[in-house]
Amino acid sequence: YESVRPADLMLAEINPLLVLADGRLVAADARIEGDENALFRQENTLALYEAREDRVPREVRAQKLGLNEFVELGGEVGIVANGAGLGMATMDLLQAAGLRPANFLETGGRITADLVRGALELVLDQPGIRGVLVNLYGGINPMIDAARGLVAALEARDVGVPVVVRLRGNEQEAAWSVLERAGVETERSLETAVAVRTLARLLEART
Repeated sequence: YESVRPADLMLAEINPLLVLADGRLVAADARIEGDENALFRQENTLALYEAREDRVPREVRAQKLGLNEFVELGGEVGIVANGAGLGMATMDLLQAAGLRPANFLETGGRITADLVRGALELVLDQPGIRGVLVNLYGGINPMIDAARGLVAALEARDVGVPVVVRLRGNEQEAAWSVLERAGVETERSLETAVAVRTLARLLEART
């Protein structure tokens, strides 16, 4: 425990553990899992993490942005969601509608305008994107900050694909106003499925 805690390890599994004839203990093999949110404290571990050859460049960007999770899936519809469960449910509904998720993205609980802007820009930079579904819920986080981040990302570039935003929670009315003044397609329904159908309709109209 005394070595696990300073190293910010979430798991340290030693197997086999050898007992030598002189009584010394030797870890013959081990599996460790570090807390990625604590990498800034672990310079040696961070260097190994960043040197991994299997990391997709956009996944590196996601980690630097402070996103909880970002995984590219090669589909056509980008996803921005806060909460792993909300993100997975959004993916399931897209697939049920015949659309292929381009990514899994979970912002984490700390919503800021800069974080949401970076998340949307990251999603839009994926090849083959035909549309984006933003699905956010704010219990404590002010959704107006999320709306401002989304608008900033959309105004900074020629997006060229439909973006549908389902946003509920703290300061939702103010957030809807910000989005609608910017011409963003906003779905106010409680049901994510409605937003999925809205995006599917927009994509069908473009084909």
